[in-house]
Formats: sequence, C-alpha cells, structure tokens
Amino acid sequence: MTPALKSACHEEAINEAEKLELPANQILLACILLLPRDAGPILALLKQTNTDPASSSASPIAAVRTVPSPQPQTDPWLTHSEAADYLGVAKSTLYRFVCEGRIETRKLGGRLEYRRLTLDKFKDQQIRPARRTRTRGIITPTLGSGK
Repeated sequence: MTPALKSACHEEAINEAEKLELPANQILLACILLLPRDAGPILALLKQTNTDPASSSASPIAAVRTVPSPQPQTDPWLTHSEAADYLGVAKSTLYRFVCEGRIETRKLGGRLEYRRLTLDKFKDQQIRPARRTRTRGIITPTLGSGK
C-alpha cells in the first residue's frame, strides 16, 4: 500500500467516523479479525494512526491489541500400522474399533489414517477405575469351603 493510498484511506475513515453521531456518553467499539498473513501491515497502520499526532482530528483509538491465534494444527496423521503400534493393539483390533465407530479415522486412497490426538483421547477413555476387593478378614474364603 503506497503512502498516498494510506493517506486517502485514513482520510476516508476519518470522514466516515465523523458522520457517525454518537452521544457524548457512548463510545464506538470496532473489532477487526485479521488473518495472520494480512495482520502485520494493517496492525502497523492502526498503531501509527493511534500514536500519530497529525491524526488528532479523529477520536483516539483506545487500544490496538493482538490476540494470539491458535497454533496451526500440527497433529500428524498416522497410518494404520503406525496407529496400531502406537495403541499397542493388533491391526485387526484397530479395524474392529473403526468398524464399531470407537475411533475417528479418514480414508485416503483406500488407506486408513488416524490423528495422534484422536488416539490419545481414545487411550484416555480406556482408563478403568481400580477395583476394590471385598475381604472378610485377613484370609479370603476359598470356593467350596462352605462359608
């Protein structure tokens, strides 16, 4: 964006803002969602506008904040064999889990693939609570002892 174009855009924004008639006790809040590839130049322009003394004719921008975007998904896809090894089960058992709908999967080119995060969630769901054994004293009764 050339400086002349920036200036024209800035003046147009000021003119549009002046057209808005807000009572003195109200403020205008604008939220802008930017994709990471577009954010740098636009945020720099907003910060410059906020600190530029020449732009005192417009109402000051209260704050320009950057909210960190979630990290791009780097969760790797595992092949069927890798997933079976990761879970510690046989390939046939993993096929059965897929058929039962217990594990999320995708099929590309006739091959099943699994997300590692999905496999981790599946492992966490398989945790069983510890069993409490009931005993009557120190020695447990045996089968057929009559008691």
